[in-house]
Amino acid sequence: MNKKLFISLLIGMFFLNIQICFGQKNKPKLFEVKKIYIERIDDKKYEKFYESLTNELRRKLVFTVVSTIEEADSILKIDFLFEIIIHSEKGFFDPVFRCNLFSKSQDLIWKKDITIDTKGNTEADNHLAAQRIAEKLLKDWLKADRQKKKST
Repeated sequence: MNKKLFISLLIGMFFLNIQICFGQKNKPKLFEVKKIYIERIDDKKYEKFYESLTNELRRKLVFTVVSTIEEADSILKIDFLFEIIIHSEKGFFDPVFRCNLFSKSQDLIWKKDITIDTKGNTEADNHLAAQRIAEKLLKDWLKADRQKKKST
């Protein structure tokens, strides 16, 4: 191999490595989440849901729910959707809670869609959804934490 070509390839690989190393961000990991800010929709009909979700997350003893983004290391955003479920004689809407947990730099850390079978009672449905969201987040957090411990 030509000496100039060899040196050119080495220099090119060196600069490629620098670009790769400095171009990558250290994306936050789920097991690093401790303080969660819950982004709220400014609508009174969701107040009870947010209250239930805050209580359920606090009950899990892993997360601290904070009142400002500045205190948080992550932001939980819930989108409220509906899907039509066809049951034997009738069809009705079941709520879908699209959960996205972001870092403060807006990197997606965790994403889940939680569907519940509606009971026709908004307060009971909201409480059930809050329980399921907190349980799933904790379950996935514990799984990520175990994987981290195995790899170290």
